[in-house]
Amino acid sequence: MLLLIAVNTVLLVQYVHGAVHVHDGVPVRSVPGVLQADGLVHWSNGLLDVARTPNDDLVEGGDITLACILPQQYINCRFTSPLGEVYYVDENSVTDGNGNDVPNVYPWAGNDGVRSCGIVATFNSSEENWKCSLGPGPTYINGYISTAEEVTTGLRLPTDVTPLSYDLFLEASDSTFDDNGDAPIYFDGLVEIEIVSTTSKPCIQLHADEMTVLDVLVLLEGTELPLTEIGMDFQRTFFEVCVENGFTADLTYKLILIFEVDTLRTSYYQYGFYYKPCTADNLRDSKVCWFTQGEATNARNIFPCFDEPALKANIRVQVVRLDGYSTLSNMPLITSVDEDGMIIDVFQNSEKMSVYLFALAITDFVSTNITQDVAVWSSLEDKLEGRADYSADIGPRVLDFYGEYFGVEYSLPKMDLVVEEQKDLVAMENWGLNLYDPSALLVHPDQVKPGLSEERWLVSSVVAHELAHQWFGNLVTLDWWEQMWLNEGFATYVSYLAAEDIDPDNLPWGRLLVEETFRVLRSDSDTTLHWAMTDPVTSRDDIERKFGQFTYQKGGSVIRMMEGILGKEVLTMGLSSYLKANAYGSTTEDDLFSHLESAGVSAGVWPGTYQGSGTFGDIMKSWTNQAGYPLVTAVTECPEGLDGSCQLRLSQEWFVTKGDTNGEKRMFDIPITVNVLDSSLPVAWLSDSEMVLELPLEKYNSSSSNPIIINNEATGYYRVNYDDNNWFKIAAAVMDNIDLIRPFNRVQIICDLVALEGSGHVSSDLHDDITGNWEDDDQVVIWATEQCGTNYKNSKPLRRI
Repeated sequence: MLLLIAVNTVLLVQYVHGAVHVHDGVPVRSVPGVLQADGLVHWSNGLLDVARTPNDDLVEGGDITLACILPQQYINCRFTSPLGEVYYVDENSVTDGNGNDVPNVYPWAGNDGVRSCGIVATFNSSEENWKCSLGPGPTYINGYISTAEEVTTGLRLPTDVTPLSYDLFLEASDSTFDDNGDAPIYFDGLVEIEIVSTTSKPCIQLHADEMTVLDVLVLLEGTELPLTEIGMDFQRTFFEVCVENGFTADLTYKLILIFEVDTLRTSYYQYGFYYKPCTADNLRDSKVCWFTQGEATNARNIFPCFDEPALKANIRVQVVRLDGYSTLSNMPLITSVDEDGMIIDVFQNSEKMSVYLFALAITDFVSTNITQDVAVWSSLEDKLEGRADYSADIGPRVLDFYGEYFGVEYSLPKMDLVVEEQKDLVAMENWGLNLYDPSALLVHPDQVKPGLSEERWLVSSVVAHELAHQWFGNLVTLDWWEQMWLNEGFATYVSYLAAEDIDPDNLPWGRLLVEETFRVLRSDSDTTLHWAMTDPVTSRDDIERKFGQFTYQKGGSVIRMMEGILGKEVLTMGLSSYLKANAYGSTTEDDLFSHLESAGVSAGVWPGTYQGSGTFGDIMKSWTNQAGYPLVTAVTECPEGLDGSCQLRLSQEWFVTKGDTNGEKRMFDIPITVNVLDSSLPVAWLSDSEMVLELPLEKYNSSSSNPIIINNEATGYYRVNYDDNNWFKIAAAVMDNIDLIRPFNRVQIICDLVALEGSGHVSSDLHDDITGNWEDDDQVVIWATEQCGTNYKNSKPLRRI
């Protein structure tokens, strides 16, 4: 195998002789969580098979069967119960450590005469996690079995082990699709991981999924340590390694794992390391290209690793490919070695990075580039037709814009933007190697012209979004998936900064307001649907939930509200400080809020008019840690018959249009801006259920005919309702002097009225009086009427993106 080429002499000897050779050499397709003919659900990786009674057959106080099966002969079988009791199992009995029979626990012999390490016990739903151990020694093979229907506990790796570096070698097969169009994925590899532990412990855990670990070595200063146990927890995708005398705190160890992946990917197979036709939809295309998808938790499907975003390390990779292809990775290529027609590409060591951002693309594509460091990779046909030219032009400009805007230069030596036909994804922001669906990267030169262009906008906005991640997500990474908005919310907001710089004709900020903010507001008032920007993830599958509109659209909208609170210049100062302080590290929202508050205090805009006792983080958590948003009701109270000063009575309520509140009342810290007070920053904060704001006589009085508009430029993430008198003034302005209402506030009024009529807060007549007379005065207003559902007489169709 070419795998051996990458292995140093010491490791080569170990690989040949097999320190712990735990596989019989027969490729086994991983079938985790599958009900098999014996009536048990099985998890398997070719080394070990664990099984238990299906959830549908579990009855409190009834029997549960638990089993572990090895393809090789074993002598000893024991189980450890969730309560820590150890049961020794043979063909005839289950005994405790004193040799006494364990009541109500019996051996399970397996099926068809195949002896298995199994027991039949009493099911107790409060006792979830079992462990079986098999082997003749000195190395035991452990299997972990949870009886929970969905594993929601113990999802995180221990925090006391840190990976320092990965040396990775991968060799993919020359593959094709089967007759059903499914992808038999086969590749093998070797990874050497340097680790350090802050505590002394017998075992360490890392991640591995859908793969067979063939051999494991643990080295300390070049000396191999005897292994005592190897464990697999398929449901949590943990791989455990235990050594004699344990791992000592503050010493640096090397883990060397040789592995293979042999599985069948059907339907949605675009995760881990996988292949697809290079340039054609036809699955019979003779050329297949290989790609990676590690986000969120699929780096563990590429190689054994510490697959959590905060566990950053340097990665160096070598890849075997066929002649006629080229390999791209996160870092530049150092050299290529030809071994009898098989090429080994060796790449530069990476910066400290999260493993979910590790990327490979093995393709037959060609590059289009204007600058040396940024290239767009596509088919030769697309290059010759000029479809890659626009991305090749804007890519370097976007990177330069972000570097200058935040005062933090792009941190890698190159950037590749690669075409990959995707299913449910539009693009992936891997550090230094972005993958894009063709529609999000390629655009015909005829469609690159001044004015509105949906095709050009899709490309410019997605490229700006993915390149924003090189700072927000890649350089500075969320600590854990529960605060995904630190990655995706910022990439959403920041992409509009770049889009305004490179593509202002497409009205980026109007699009953000209409297509992000007012779109997600409609969903966020539905308690059966919404969730908080920051909330716990309960399972590996639940992490995928965080890739939704309340992360992207609400996240970007709430960040725009932070801009409205601090001002764009101060927000930028805070973000620049945040990026510089946390480069190559991971953060929580508390880190972000601390930097923004410091910038606000330094610039004299925080606390400003805020008179509460909370920090900037405290007020922002009323938005990030709660689902939903408020409705602000503004009632103008003026003395009758007098040209006197007025008061503005403001109140808030949790705005819900669908679902049940279950009697809960939610309060938000709401930044209030008012058009007649001529301030872009909040003039007051509505933190309680109600407040009164005095309107200076020279600004607004009882004889004023102009309307009051709350929430200047619609920067605040909330809706506004008014008293009838003010609504009538708005209606008059719509008819007679539309310039009294700023364009973005026109969008706000249209979308708010639609929602308020639906919720019964305003009448249909009022809604029609205002929206029915709106002039076709602004493209953004047209978008608002389409997005928010108003039957606007002059509305024009606009393809959504």
